[in-house]
Amino acid sequence: MLSLSPSCSVWPSLRRGAWSVSRAGNAQRPTRRRTFATVAEDAFRIPLIDFSKYRNAASVAEKEQTAQDIVRGFTDVGFIYLNNHGIPEEIVQGAFQKSAEFFQLPIDKKSELAWRDPRANRGFVQVGRERVTQSADAEEIKQLREKAPDYKESMEIGRDWDTTYKNYWPQETDAPGFRRTMLDFFQTCHELHVLVMRSIALGLRLDESFFDDKIHEQYHNLRLLSYPPIKRQLLSGEGQARAGAHSDYGTLTLLFQDSVGGLEVQNPRTGQFQPATPIPGTIVINAGDLLARWSNDVLRSTLHRVVAPPLKAISDTEGITPARQSIAFFCNPNQGAEISCLPTCLVPGSKPKYPPVTTEEYIEAILRKFCWGYVTMASHMSTVISRKPADIIAYLSKLRSNLSGNPLLYTISVSQHTDGSELSNLVSSVRAISEHSVGCLSAAVPSSRPAWQRYSSVSLASFDSQNATLFRSTIPGRKAPLVGRWHAMHKDRKPDPEIPVDQSGEMDWESALSNAYDGSVLSPPLERLSAESIDSVLYFSDNAPEGLSSALSKFSTATQLGLIGASTPFITGRPYTLLHNESIHSDGAVGICLSSPIRPSPHSAFPGLEPITRPMIVTSSEGNLVNALDNANPSGLLLHAIHSHPSASLRSEQGISPELRLYMGTLRQNNGQHELDQLFYITSGDPSRGSIALDTESAPAEGALVQMFLLPSSASPDILGEVQSSRNAKGTRRTQNLTFVSTSIEDGETGSAPHSEDDGDTIVLEDVFLAASENGCVVSRSTGGGHERPWKCSVPGGMVGLQWAT
Repeated sequence: MLSLSPSCSVWPSLRRGAWSVSRAGNAQRPTRRRTFATVAEDAFRIPLIDFSKYRNAASVAEKEQTAQDIVRGFTDVGFIYLNNHGIPEEIVQGAFQKSAEFFQLPIDKKSELAWRDPRANRGFVQVGRERVTQSADAEEIKQLREKAPDYKESMEIGRDWDTTYKNYWPQETDAPGFRRTMLDFFQTCHELHVLVMRSIALGLRLDESFFDDKIHEQYHNLRLLSYPPIKRQLLSGEGQARAGAHSDYGTLTLLFQDSVGGLEVQNPRTGQFQPATPIPGTIVINAGDLLARWSNDVLRSTLHRVVAPPLKAISDTEGITPARQSIAFFCNPNQGAEISCLPTCLVPGSKPKYPPVTTEEYIEAILRKFCWGYVTMASHMSTVISRKPADIIAYLSKLRSNLSGNPLLYTISVSQHTDGSELSNLVSSVRAISEHSVGCLSAAVPSSRPAWQRYSSVSLASFDSQNATLFRSTIPGRKAPLVGRWHAMHKDRKPDPEIPVDQSGEMDWESALSNAYDGSVLSPPLERLSAESIDSVLYFSDNAPEGLSSALSKFSTATQLGLIGASTPFITGRPYTLLHNESIHSDGAVGICLSSPIRPSPHSAFPGLEPITRPMIVTSSEGNLVNALDNANPSGLLLHAIHSHPSASLRSEQGISPELRLYMGTLRQNNGQHELDQLFYITSGDPSRGSIALDTESAPAEGALVQMFLLPSSASPDILGEVQSSRNAKGTRRTQNLTFVSTSIEDGETGSAPHSEDDGDTIVLEDVFLAASENGCVVSRSTGGGHERPWKCSVPGGMVGLQWAT
């Protein structure tokens, strides 16, 4: 973080062409005046600066005249033409040539390099995907993008040595020399940026090197821009432009433009846009928002846009606006630099206009706004439930035109009584929406209306192809663990030979578990994804997802959410029914990886659970076993709790009935309250040795706060009713929710009640993806610096999911 202390002040005079500087405690210096046109005159003109006088100056004093002219240009207009800038023309033309070759690549080649994340701000942006605007209203921006998106495509390139965010480069065979040319040009532009910032420092009466240690990290973006030919009449519509009116967000922008023209700059005094006609051999440089904030608005960040060029540049026969190319180098301070008022830019006795902000915070917020359409919420999300599959098919048919071609995630739920042809028609109807899809057969969502358990349902979510990658996995999972019985757990058992043993002779469970699936390789589509670009992974699997879940740890900041498919031997003859495009699979997994500027929020709920013990600390655990709680026997504590609890009336001669549904949950603090965080099914225990076995690969670690719970046999969660009520609540902000529900076999067998009149209704839950399975679901949530170890939610009625705010 940068710390600045005030010592002197500079601010623009309201008089034409004048500005003044004063130092704290010193007499005001004489006002310096120039005769070039300023915004106060009717003849709006961007000043032309000969930078050779600065570059070749023999002393700081010789540099000051050029420095004053540059600062005055940014003070009055916000833009300058920089001539004799020191970048050879052949270097500039070489960059333009490689840029043109890149944009001539097929769209599928360019789309492989798609822009995904504002934190990275790298990659290809196709025509119509962006709308730059000064609006801060998300809904207004959405409407602008739909009505009048910017008619351009671009390619963003950042510093190539960044260890967190990587550039997306085309294959050398597709674009020979592209990478080397752009990296060299990036470095050349950075060096010019340093020189111009030094001149600005002098012009603001700062030390010439004042900005050097604040911009040396090269946290910049090189943006290649291509404006395809377009009929002029298409650019004459309301709000339509090649690039809408906007200001830039960094310190400076170095703009290299071809001879076509179309750039317009707003006269800050009149509000009118005026052409910034290309001048051969010059670079157009404008001050950005961060430099304006840094200078307390002494330097001006001016609105500009790209429109159709002057009529003389347009084909007379067709009225076609010609193709235009430009290259913009967006200069920024260091990523963590604090942008606060410069000491020379504060009028004595006044306060800064803006609170401090870091470069990263400001730029990410801006990109979230401009690129709203990249938020990985589904372009469509809904769940439809009906007694008549034909009604569902009719609903799906209405979605085809809008969702065609988009990656599609779906589940289909039918009862054992559903005719095979009806199931086939449902699958065909979903697949007809998009040829790119993944799905599975699921179970009915728990409901208080028994008849609904026999109804068919389809949940689907359609995502933008730029932000979604489908995959198929055949990575094997674990074999069924040895969990023992109530009187035989862990008796006289020695460690398996493959389990690592530390020097004390104890089993190294952490190492064993972390290495259990070493060598698991993700499918090629996932291997190509940048680890930091993915924030969510959704998948459907067989009952052994552990290998996939381990391999997905590559995406260390992503939330994983997996639904274990419903058992379908009596429906399709397969143990599980997983669908990937036109293929059907009985094992493995299918899924989708999502990237998003705005991360979804994970949520979970476990209705009906009753605590039967107080919170306790895990004092010993290994593998999937909890050996001690508060240094006491866990099985003994559990037996005592069950005998004391009124809901636990089912007991066997051994002490605990297998019909009891018992769980151990981890707790976390939230505003001074304990909240249930993770929940594990208790599979067995050994009263004599004390151990409790959990349905997980890794029991809660020593030191974890846990509590034991029971789900009464009378519990009957109404998940469907709760979701309907929450969606119908007035005054709630619109969200999109994807929720996986754990149900039970008993829930699916309650549908024998006769149909009533209102049971014939078809219900559609907009912005909801709701899917259930009696086999449970697996979750690993992002925790900021990483993600939690995957765990299985198997409690009937338990819900885990993701929520996107719209």
